[in-house]
Amino acid sequence: MVGQEGNEVYVLGPLKVMTDGGPVPINAKRLRAVLAILLLHANSVCPSIASLTAFFGRVKRPRSAVENIRTYIWQLRSLLRENGSWRPAGGAFW
Repeated sequence: MVGQEGNEVYVLGPLKVMTDGGPVPINAKRLRAVLAILLLHANSVCPSIASLTAFFGRVKRPRSAVENIRTYIWQLRSLLRENGSWRPAGGAFW
């Protein structure tokens, strides 16, 4: 489990995100993958290149790779805001 007061993410077994508002449904595979990458870098800055490498692996990345990752993070932020009171630590998202 990773989290702060009122926010919890369970990573052993099925991925499960909980906020003060209850469970957050993150059903899209790509969103779940990006969340997992960010959780691996919890409490630290996750450089774009690290997230791109983890997400796309060693295959040739599409030209829109950086924009894709940004979009997925924006979607995660939206889901977390809509479904509870996710409070970023220290002004950062994760």
